Amino acid sequence: MLLHQSIPLRLPPLGPLLFIHTCLLLFISVFLLVLPHGFLPPSTPHSTHLLLRLYASTCVALAYLCDAGRRSADDCLRVSICRTFGLMYGLHALALARSNLTVGHGVKSWTACFCAAGMAAVYWKLAGQRKKVFVLPRVRERYDL
Repeated sequence: MLLHQSIPLRLPPLGPLLFIHTCLLLFISVFLLVLPHGFLPPSTPHSTHLLLRLYASTCVALAYLCDAGRRSADDCLRVSICRTFGLMYGLHALALARSNLTVGHGVKSWTACFCAAGMAAVYWKLAGQRKKVFVLPRVRERYDL
């Protein structure tokens, strides 16, 4: 294989990806709303519990957005959702990288940083795909795309 040839990246279909993302967000939000006291030390301040619950409510809103995008036939909405998640995960990766380089965290924190960067890359790659990726199959058949 020549060095200048690139290996094509096969991306998953957008509908199942958004469904998995919706399920994960709902699981995280239920976990953070119901069980934060059992996993945090007793000396944890109340503000930390509040921030976890606020993050959980944001996860519920993101899950709704994912589900709405999954069920929508509007390709502009689906592209916007992909760009939004790409930007969000990219900013998460930058914040985690800065935190890791400043304080020096362990393997778990770096793994979270690389996972966020990977999710950002997948969503940005999906947002740059042709229009056919974002149109649902029944709409594609109707318009012969």
